[in-house]
Amino acid sequence: MDNPEITKLYKYRGYSSRTLTALSNNELYFASSNSFNDPFDCRARKEFEFIDDNDFIEKWAFFEERRNNISITEAKDYLTKIVSDPVKRDQYIKEQSEHFQKLVLQSFGICSFSETNNDILMWSHYADSHYGLCLEFNRTPINMLQNAQPTDYPKDDDFPFIDYWLDTPEELLAEVEKIVLTKSKHWSYENEWRIIERKPDNIKNYKGHVVAYPKEILTGVIFGYRMKQKERNTIKKILSGHSVKYCEARPIKNKFLIEISPL
Repeated sequence: MDNPEITKLYKYRGYSSRTLTALSNNELYFASSNSFNDPFDCRARKEFEFIDDNDFIEKWAFFEERRNNISITEAKDYLTKIVSDPVKRDQYIKEQSEHFQKLVLQSFGICSFSETNNDILMWSHYADSHYGLCLEFNRTPINMLQNAQPTDYPKDDDFPFIDYWLDTPEELLAEVEKIVLTKSKHWSYENEWRIIERKPDNIKNYKGHVVAYPKEILTGVIFGYRMKQKERNTIKKILSGHSVKYCEARPIKNKFLIEISPL
């Protein structure tokens, strides 16, 4: 397991019927990146680099051969015709770029966590302005959170560079992970971690899927300091069969800070 020192990950949630259902069923939601609030999320460099037209033909012939089940000679002949018309060539590159981006957006489900449980912005944005809660999960080398990976926030804010010219789909998908795990430095306060899953093969027009987790990996619930007691009691009732500790995220007097206090 990479980063074994990170043994706790947190998930901020609003109080809603969806949250209560997820807690009742021990479920985590893996979202399609199409649904993310940041339109820059999961984006890669869109330009395809070529030395010259022959380089263009050689590189794309591999994809055309595989995608259209034609011979490499037929693929090169097809691309040679495209190269002869600069407008068609530019349109072709644009279409392939969009196709690749679509592959990224529709091929993965992403479940997000944070290293931190006391960030004011996170409580405001993802826990319904402190009326919600934050779930604490235990991360070990033998549970599903071993697959969580930290998000990269490049200082130059460049999209990740991806090698489009790999030989196998598996290698290309490994490159795609770079895209899924890179965000703008403006989001670095989130200290986000992500579990990435290939979407279930039987789902078309993928929008997300749920995965059940062993209830023992949920080890704590932190209530927002604005959450009503009735709602806290509802959550405690749902989790009555779990061994969890309950805390509250309280403002620290005279400071723009939050402390997590046991209840």
